[in-house]
Amino acid sequence: MKRIPSRVRSGTVTQCWLVTQLMFDRPAPAVYCANKAVSQTSSPGVSMILALDLGTTTLKLAVLDPAASGHVVHEDKARSEAAIPGLPECRDEQDVGAIFSSLDSLVTRLPAEVAQGISSIVVCGQMHGVCCWGERLTGPADGTVQAPRDVTPLVTWQDRRAGPEFIRNLPLSPGCPAPAAGYGLVSIVHDYFTGDANTVFPGCFGSIMDLLAWTLTAGSTLQTTAQVACSFGFFNPLTNEFDTSSLQSLGFPVDKLPGICEPGTCLGQLTSQWKGIKSGCKVYAPLGDTQCAFYSAVSNRLGSRVLNLGTSCQFGQVVTKDTARQFCTEKTQIFPYFPYEDGQVRFLLIAAAMNGGNVIQAVVDNVVSPLVDGYLRAASPDGLMLPKSERKKFIFELLSSAALQATDTDINSEPLLFAERHDASITGSVSNLTCENLTLAQLALSLYRGVLLNAKQMLHVPTDSQEVMVSGSLFQPGSIWQREVTRLFPQCHIFQTFDASIGAAKFILNCRL
Repeated sequence: MKRIPSRVRSGTVTQCWLVTQLMFDRPAPAVYCANKAVSQTSSPGVSMILALDLGTTTLKLAVLDPAASGHVVHEDKARSEAAIPGLPECRDEQDVGAIFSSLDSLVTRLPAEVAQGISSIVVCGQMHGVCCWGERLTGPADGTVQAPRDVTPLVTWQDRRAGPEFIRNLPLSPGCPAPAAGYGLVSIVHDYFTGDANTVFPGCFGSIMDLLAWTLTAGSTLQTTAQVACSFGFFNPLTNEFDTSSLQSLGFPVDKLPGICEPGTCLGQLTSQWKGIKSGCKVYAPLGDTQCAFYSAVSNRLGSRVLNLGTSCQFGQVVTKDTARQFCTEKTQIFPYFPYEDGQVRFLLIAAAMNGGNVIQAVVDNVVSPLVDGYLRAASPDGLMLPKSERKKFIFELLSSAALQATDTDINSEPLLFAERHDASITGSVSNLTCENLTLAQLALSLYRGVLLNAKQMLHVPTDSQEVMVSGSLFQPGSIWQREVTRLFPQCHIFQTFDASIGAAKFILNCRL
């Protein structure tokens, strides 16, 4: 490596480019921007569908217009900024009021002519998380959606309050996924046992999507789909039933559980106007974001496979009930999907790997960043550094640039830094190292490849189709992720993203046709 000249003092883009050239003797790769929200409002109809996606960190909406051949006429997104600070490390909770406030602001940005043309609303969102509430509402107050005053915090899928020992002592429900940390009912049962003050059952229990649908319809009914209920735990996806016997044995008040209805069920109507959306709009039962994201790409075609890479990684396939039974293993989960033309419900068999983009994040944070920061400090006597956010982007580019230099590697990396749900004790490893292959380029390549191989090896279901729909903002043109996924799945089709809100809206549109 070459020493960075002291004259490199300002201009973050110039610094990034020069440092990359000097460290790797090559220009920095192009940096691609994520898709921005778009708004197309040409001649909107009067029966449009509003789909809301309540994600863990981002809220999204999409509006489809049947009069425009089902095209998206408006999209937007906003950060939820709802994480509750100062909690113990094992807990992950969000402020429901903050989520609703951010959602209100997002809906406020709807163009007036679009808002007035909306006749249907459907909600999808983050799986596994739950909250409890009890106050009966009268719908949006003064055009604003407000959380019940007695609502508990939303316990998210990232919560780890239920440790391995507690989970081992939970009953194993026949036909239900094994209990795991982050599943809503597992978290709530844990607090019920430990007497946590936040665990109250004032009347209702469900996901944040269930609460929003309940609020919009003024509490007319509390029902959810099996797509959402399955993510709580203690739910059999093949029979569409909660395991009430096990829950009762744990002291859980099963009368608080939501009822189960089919996807596409109308729960009620918007009881008063909401940010320009007229009262009387139909509100449909909540859907799972994973199912909706898949639906946006492959509808419900049997055998269709989808790989989605973000913080974690999901590799799934659309199957029949019999196939789901036959090929489900401890490494996979069965999720109810959408009904087919024959009325039979399809299922998603998913390998939900805990190790995805977070592996590269951990390597950057714990290994590469300290090395690069030390190098930059030594090269810049006055201590001038890139801003933290710019420095992180730059370091990610350094690691991916190194991996791209290697065309192949025989280093075997199993980068299971975050274990897996089916085995909380599993750890990562690197093997087959030699003097010849011990280079930064080959080590980096083995990490990226190992993340994708791990997800692929978790799912083994025969299919006639070799096509794989690939989604994730990490799969940018020319990136190491794109190169390796194409090597692993030669017949893959890469999308910038599978949008859950668009998938939800498309499903409701198809229900109405």
